Amino acid sequence: MWVPVGLPFMILTWYMMLRFAFRLQLYYMGRIFTVSFISIAAGGFLVVAYLSFNPGNIPQQLYIHYYIIMGLISHLTTGLVMFARPASKTRIKRKKLNLLSILIIFAGIIQSTILYFFEMSGYIALVFVIVYFSCYAFVPLILRYYGILTSY
Repeated sequence: MWVPVGLPFMILTWYMMLRFAFRLQLYYMGRIFTVSFISIAAGGFLVVAYLSFNPGNIPQQLYIHYYIIMGLISHLTTGLVMFARPASKTRIKRKKLNLLSILIIFAGIIQSTILYFFEMSGYIALVFVIVYFSCYAFVPLILRYYGILTSY
């Protein structure tokens, strides 16, 4: 049986990415959003886990589809929040926020594309988990390099 051990960490990563975008734009992120996001993500995982035990279903593909869908939704939502107008005046220039949102959307597309093309083998696809975490690691490095977060 193939078990996605890293999925709780990915759910937390997606949540923290959304939280970062909301905080950067000075939007309020209440407890209702937090509870509903984690409930929906965990509920989706439980549905996928339940479906994977049915005969005829391939659990690896179900989990990979879950990774692809949730990853794209999280990255696109984060990018759209950063493209939106901030709640009040921020210290980060609009051009730099647009660059950051494009980087985050591009990282999500790269991750989902890799998982889509390696859909037949979950083990090979998750060997590329370095892409998941390297995209999240390179975004702060790029932000530091271009001086986007130096005002904080």
